[in-house]
Amino acid sequence: MPPDEFPATPNDALRIDRRQFLVRITPSGLAVVHERSPEFAQRVADLLEARDGERSPQQSKALELLEAALERAENHDKRNIKKDDILSTIRSNGGFFYSSSARSYLTVYPAEALPKAKGLAEYEPLLAGLEEGLIASYQKCPHLGCRVPECKSSQWFECPCHGSQYNRVGEKKAGPAPRGLDRFAVTVADGVVTVDTAARTEGPPIGVNTTGQEAEGPHCVGGGE
Repeated sequence: MPPDEFPATPNDALRIDRRQFLVRITPSGLAVVHERSPEFAQRVADLLEARDGERSPQQSKALELLEAALERAENHDKRNIKKDDILSTIRSNGGFFYSSSARSYLTVYPAEALPKAKGLAEYEPLLAGLEEGLIASYQKCPHLGCRVPECKSSQWFECPCHGSQYNRVGEKKAGPAPRGLDRFAVTVADGVVTVDTAARTEGPPIGVNTTGQEAEGPHCVGGGE
Protein backbone atom coordinates (compact mmCIF):
# COMPACT_ATOMS: atom_id res chain seq x y z
CA MET A 1 0.00 0.00 0.00
CA PRO A 2 1.48 3.42 -0.94
CA PRO A 3 2.34 5.49 2.15
CA ASP A 4 -0.19 8.22 1.32
CA GLU A 5 -3.18 5.89 1.33
CA PHE A 6 -5.21 4.77 4.31
CA PRO A 7 -7.23 1.57 4.63
CA ALA A 8 -10.79 2.04 3.41
CA THR A 9 -13.56 2.15 6.00
CA PRO A 10 -17.05 0.77 5.43
CA ASN A 11 -18.52 3.71 7.31
CA ASP A 12 -19.06 6.59 4.88
CA ALA A 13 -19.35 9.02 7.77
CA LEU A 14 -15.73 8.33 8.72
CA ARG A 15 -14.22 8.93 5.29
CA ILE A 16 -11.70 11.76 5.22
CA ASP A 17 -8.96 12.63 2.80
CA ARG A 18 -5.29 12.47 3.77
CA ARG A 19 -4.80 16.26 4.08
CA GLN A 20 -7.88 16.68 6.29
CA PHE A 21 -6.80 13.80 8.50
CA LEU A 22 -3.31 15.21 9.05
CA VAL A 23 -4.64 18.71 9.71
CA ARG A 24 -7.22 17.53 12.26
CA ILE A 25 -5.28 14.80 14.06
CA THR A 26 -4.64 15.48 17.75
CA PRO A 27 -2.41 13.78 20.32
CA SER A 28 -5.42 12.19 22.00
CA GLY A 29 -6.73 11.04 18.62
CA LEU A 30 -3.40 9.41 17.83
CA ALA A 31 -3.50 7.54 21.13
CA VAL A 32 -6.80 5.97 20.04
CA VAL A 33 -5.38 5.21 16.59
CA HIS A 34 -2.38 3.44 18.12
CA GLU A 35 -4.47 1.44 20.57
CA ARG A 36 -6.80 0.16 17.86
CA SER A 37 -4.29 -0.42 15.07
CA PRO A 38 -0.53 -0.09 15.63
CA GLU A 39 0.12 -0.78 11.93
CA PHE A 40 -2.21 2.06 10.90
CA ALA A 41 -0.58 4.26 13.54
CA GLN A 42 2.78 3.57 11.94
CA ARG A 43 1.45 4.77 8.59
CA VAL A 44 0.22 7.97 10.23
CA ALA A 45 3.65 8.48 11.80
CA ASP A 46 5.32 7.97 8.42
CA LEU A 47 3.06 10.59 6.85
CA LEU A 48 3.70 13.11 9.63
CA GLU A 49 7.44 12.56 9.37
CA ALA A 50 7.26 13.16 5.62
CA ARG A 51 5.71 16.58 6.36
CA ASP A 52 8.97 17.77 7.93
CA GLY A 53 8.97 21.58 7.83
CA GLU A 54 5.22 21.71 7.22
CA ARG A 55 3.93 20.29 10.51
CA SER A 56 1.94 22.45 12.87
CA PRO A 57 3.00 22.48 16.56
CA GLN A 58 0.01 20.22 17.26
CA GLN A 59 1.10 17.75 14.61
CA SER A 60 4.69 17.77 15.90
CA LYS A 61 3.48 17.00 19.41
CA ALA A 62 1.19 14.28 18.09
CA LEU A 63 4.09 12.74 16.18
CA GLU A 64 6.32 12.84 19.28
CA LEU A 65 3.70 11.02 21.38
CA LEU A 66 2.93 8.50 18.65
CA GLU A 67 6.60 7.64 18.11
CA ALA A 68 7.00 7.14 21.86
CA ALA A 69 4.02 4.75 21.86
CA LEU A 70 5.40 2.87 18.86
CA GLU A 71 8.80 2.59 20.53
CA ARG A 72 7.22 1.16 23.69
CA ALA A 73 5.35 -1.40 21.61
CA GLU A 74 8.50 -2.15 19.65
CA ASN A 75 10.56 -2.74 22.77
CA HIS A 76 7.88 -5.09 24.07
CA ASP A 77 7.27 -7.00 20.84
CA LYS A 78 10.62 -7.27 19.15
CA ARG A 79 11.98 -9.69 21.77
CA ASN A 80 9.32 -12.25 20.98
CA ILE A 81 9.90 -13.11 17.33
CA LYS A 82 10.93 -16.72 16.91
CA LYS A 83 13.36 -17.43 14.11
CA ASP A 84 11.39 -20.46 12.96
CA ASP A 85 8.23 -18.35 12.71
CA ILE A 86 10.05 -15.70 10.70
CA LEU A 87 11.47 -18.23 8.26
CA SER A 88 8.09 -19.92 7.94
CA THR A 89 6.44 -16.58 7.13
CA ILE A 90 9.17 -15.71 4.65
CA ARG A 91 8.54 -18.98 2.83
CA SER A 92 4.77 -18.59 2.84
CA ASN A 93 4.77 -14.85 2.14
CA GLY A 94 6.88 -14.86 -0.99
CA GLY A 95 10.25 -13.97 0.53
CA PHE A 96 9.49 -11.23 3.07
CA PHE A 97 8.62 -10.89 6.77
CA TYR A 98 7.33 -7.48 7.90
CA SER A 99 7.61 -6.45 11.56
CA SER A 100 5.45 -3.42 12.32
CA SER A 101 6.93 -3.16 15.81
CA ALA A 102 10.49 -2.99 14.45
CA ARG A 103 9.40 -0.99 11.37
CA SER A 104 11.48 -3.24 9.19
CA TYR A 105 11.46 -6.16 6.79
CA LEU A 106 13.38 -9.34 7.56
CA THR A 107 14.61 -11.34 4.62
CA VAL A 108 16.97 -14.24 4.13
CA TYR A 109 20.62 -13.33 3.63
CA PRO A 110 22.24 -16.05 1.50
CA ALA A 111 25.22 -17.86 3.01
CA GLU A 112 27.13 -17.70 -0.26
CA ALA A 113 27.12 -13.88 -0.08
CA LEU A 114 28.78 -13.76 3.36
CA PRO A 115 32.38 -13.57 2.10
CA LYS A 116 31.57 -10.39 0.16
CA ALA A 117 29.70 -8.86 3.11
CA LYS A 118 32.60 -9.56 5.47
CA GLY A 119 34.84 -7.44 3.29
CA LEU A 120 32.63 -4.33 3.58
CA ALA A 121 32.72 -1.93 6.54
CA GLU A 122 29.00 -1.12 6.30
CA TYR A 123 28.15 -4.80 6.85
CA GLU A 124 30.34 -5.27 9.92
CA PRO A 125 27.64 -4.29 12.48
CA LEU A 126 25.23 -6.74 10.79
CA LEU A 127 27.40 -9.85 10.67
CA ALA A 128 25.81 -11.61 13.66
CA GLY A 129 22.44 -11.54 11.90
CA LEU A 130 23.88 -12.37 8.48
CA GLU A 131 25.55 -15.46 9.90
CA GLU A 132 22.10 -16.54 11.12
CA GLY A 133 20.82 -16.02 7.60
CA LEU A 134 18.75 -12.89 8.32
CA ILE A 135 18.93 -9.20 7.53
CA ALA A 136 16.57 -6.45 8.73
CA SER A 137 15.98 -3.55 6.33
CA TYR A 138 14.38 -0.31 7.58
CA GLN A 139 11.07 0.38 5.89
CA LYS A 140 11.89 4.01 5.02
CA CYS A 141 13.28 5.00 1.65
CA PRO A 142 16.52 6.97 2.17
CA HIS A 143 15.45 9.28 -0.65
CA LEU A 144 12.54 11.17 0.96
CA GLY A 145 11.28 8.85 3.69
CA CYS A 146 8.40 7.01 2.02
CA ARG A 147 7.63 3.52 3.24
CA VAL A 148 9.02 1.01 0.74
CA PRO A 149 6.92 -2.14 0.24
CA GLU A 150 8.11 -5.43 -1.16
CA CYS A 151 7.32 -6.35 -4.76
CA LYS A 152 6.44 -10.04 -4.81
CA SER A 153 6.92 -10.38 -8.57
CA SER A 154 10.41 -8.83 -8.81
CA GLN A 155 11.46 -9.93 -5.31
CA TRP A 156 12.83 -6.45 -4.74
CA PHE A 157 11.76 -3.52 -2.57
CA GLU A 158 10.22 -0.84 -4.78
CA CYS A 159 9.29 2.66 -3.61
CA PRO A 160 5.91 3.81 -4.97
CA CYS A 161 6.72 7.49 -4.41
CA HIS A 162 9.69 8.12 -6.69
CA GLY A 163 10.67 4.72 -8.08
CA SER A 164 13.77 3.79 -6.06
CA GLN A 165 14.40 0.04 -6.13
CA TYR A 166 16.42 -2.26 -3.90
CA ASN A 167 17.19 -5.95 -4.04
CA ARG A 168 15.85 -8.33 -1.40
CA VAL A 169 18.64 -7.47 1.06
CA GLY A 170 18.18 -3.72 0.59
CA GLU A 171 21.02 -2.93 -1.81
CA LYS A 172 20.13 -0.11 -4.17
CA LYS A 173 19.41 -1.08 -7.77
CA ALA A 174 17.69 1.91 -9.38
CA GLY A 175 16.04 5.29 -8.82
CA PRO A 176 16.96 8.54 -7.04
CA ALA A 177 17.82 7.15 -3.59
CA PRO A 178 21.35 8.07 -2.46
CA ARG A 179 22.13 4.61 -1.01
CA GLY A 180 20.62 1.29 -0.10
CA LEU A 181 18.02 0.81 2.62
CA ASP A 182 19.24 1.41 6.15
CA ARG A 183 19.51 -1.72 8.30
CA PHE A 184 19.11 -2.79 11.90
CA ALA A 185 21.35 -5.19 13.77
CA VAL A 186 19.84 -8.66 14.28
CA THR A 187 20.77 -11.17 16.96
CA VAL A 188 19.41 -14.64 17.68
CA ALA A 189 19.42 -16.23 21.14
CA ASP A 190 17.62 -19.44 22.07
CA GLY A 191 15.80 -19.32 18.77
CA VAL A 192 14.40 -15.83 19.40
CA VAL A 193 15.25 -12.97 17.05
CA THR A 194 15.91 -9.46 18.32
CA VAL A 195 15.91 -6.54 15.93
CA ASP A 196 17.83 -3.73 17.60
CA THR A 197 16.22 -0.58 16.24
CA ALA A 198 18.56 1.54 18.36
CA ALA A 199 21.44 0.23 16.22
CA ARG A 200 20.61 1.52 12.75
CA THR A 201 23.29 1.21 10.09
CA GLU A 202 23.27 3.46 7.05
CA GLY A 203 22.49 1.61 3.85
CA PRO A 204 25.31 0.46 1.56
CA PRO A 205 26.65 2.81 -1.13
CA ILE A 206 25.35 2.70 -4.68
CA GLY A 207 27.01 -0.13 -6.55
CA VAL A 208 27.23 -2.59 -3.65
CA ASN A 209 25.66 -5.88 -4.71
CA THR A 210 26.78 -8.69 -2.43
CA THR A 211 24.09 -11.16 -3.47
CA GLY A 212 24.03 -10.61 -7.22
CA GLN A 213 20.23 -10.81 -7.11
CA GLU A 214 18.54 -9.34 -10.15
CA ALA A 215 14.81 -8.79 -10.59
CA GLU A 216 13.04 -12.14 -10.69
CA GLY A 217 9.92 -10.94 -12.47
CA PRO A 218 7.96 -7.80 -13.45
CA HIS A 219 8.51 -4.64 -11.44
CA CYS A 220 5.71 -3.16 -9.34
CA VAL A 221 6.81 0.40 -10.13
CA GLY A 222 8.57 1.86 -13.14
CA GLY A 223 12.34 1.88 -13.58
CA GLY A 224 14.66 -1.01 -12.86
CA GLU A 225 17.97 -1.89 -14.39
